[in-house]
Amino acid sequence: MPKILVVLAVAVLLTGCASSRALPSGKSKRWQQEHVAAACLKARGIEHVPWAPDLPTPTAEQLRHRQGDHTAMRAYRDRYGHGVFARLVHPEVPSADGSGTWLDDGFVSALSEPHSACYVQAVKQVLGRDVTDVPHFRRQYERAVARARQRELDTDPRLVELARDYAACMAGRGYPVAPAPPSTIATAERDRFAALLRDNPALTPEQAEPYFHEEIAAALDDLECGGDFFRVYNPRAAAVSERVAAEWGMAQ
Repeated sequence: MPKILVVLAVAVLLTGCASSRALPSGKSKRWQQEHVAAACLKARGIEHVPWAPDLPTPTAEQLRHRQGDHTAMRAYRDRYGHGVFARLVHPEVPSADGSGTWLDDGFVSALSEPHSACYVQAVKQVLGRDVTDVPHFRRQYERAVARARQRELDTDPRLVELARDYAACMAGRGYPVAPAPPSTIATAERDRFAALLRDNPALTPEQAEPYFHEEIAAALDDLECGGDFFRVYNPRAAAVSERVAAEWGMAQ
């Protein structure tokens, strides 16, 4: 998330206890959480006007990427690879498909104890989910997205067949990709580079360059092998994610 959006989002919560007042009708779960958090903060002597900032609107190119368009995906990968080591080399790396969440690391780390407590209370009251803190909620949400994809996409015979062909192509090119369910293989190569970055967290931009160029080459091979798969998988996975985000109050 851009830094300015993080600041705005934090300002919302800065300006624990559940509200007994009726939740606003015709509003998303995200807005209802803001309503409850505002009442909670007010009870702690902190004034807050409910407001849920919009996430950046995806560009036309990002929307095409989200739909599995080969040209859009190649343009991104040719410049950023999977978007992993690119973050060390380029000052700003856009999301490949414009997806994301306002509940990022910058937002979470900026929350003080009362603001975090009120957010947790809002999650419990609006969503009925028992969470201990904001990172715990985020982990539960991410697991919910993964489970929905597994339930709805990993059981689809056509996607399973495309994933099998995708894995065979990658293995034939010498990549350590084994046959896997669609929701696993869709991010297998990106996850491999993410793990490599976690093992080398202190790299300078100069030190990251070789990894970055390796990632670009691998990402392009990945796309050539998985192009047919992504055309079917990406739009369906995006639809699942959008639905779960609304259910969990992660969207407007």
